[in-house]
Amino acid sequence: MLRERRQAHESAEAVQRTLDARVWKHDGVEIRHCSSGLGLFATRRFLPGQVIYSTDWLTVKGDVQDLFAQTIVDGHVALVMVTVEHMVVFEDGRWLDVPGCFANHSCAPTTTSVFHDPAGRGRVSRYDQVALVELLPGDELTCDYTRFDWGDDGLAFECLCGAPACYGTIDGFFGLPRPLQEQGAASISMEALRR
Repeated sequence: MLRERRQAHESAEAVQRTLDARVWKHDGVEIRHCSSGLGLFATRRFLPGQVIYSTDWLTVKGDVQDLFAQTIVDGHVALVMVTVEHMVVFEDGRWLDVPGCFANHSCAPTTTSVFHDPAGRGRVSRYDQVALVELLPGDELTCDYTRFDWGDDGLAFECLCGAPACYGTIDGFFGLPRPLQEQGAASISMEALRR
């Protein structure tokens, strides 16, 4: 289980070795091709509030470069490229998990991340991905990027989610208007709180 995976705080080369060591997957989800490239989809039913998967993550320190991971894509083991756009700034590095880093953004997300600090030292080291709505096999798992990305990495983009309350430009939590920050403050990660 990925919960048993140790957190890697090393160079990109060390993280790549960790990624090379296995096929990265979670029961109940897989990466699939979709209109926005790749996305994360349910392969079984999840109820609102149910944990979809729990995981630690890998932290890349030093030079950030493209990484590669074996995971399940469209039902088959495939090699996927993990680019800087799939990683989130975290303390003095960038973190990612596979296949969760392929979840697309939505301003009306179907899931949320619940971050944990098991050591109680103010340093998040794992999280649960939790369903916000009922998800059926084939439903896309989306998340609100502004809840875990502060927005100082230069990776802003125009959202195309189509939600009635779409934010427009996605540039992390810092880029949201103040009323949206106040509304979402209870659901941001410890990294966004630290910043």
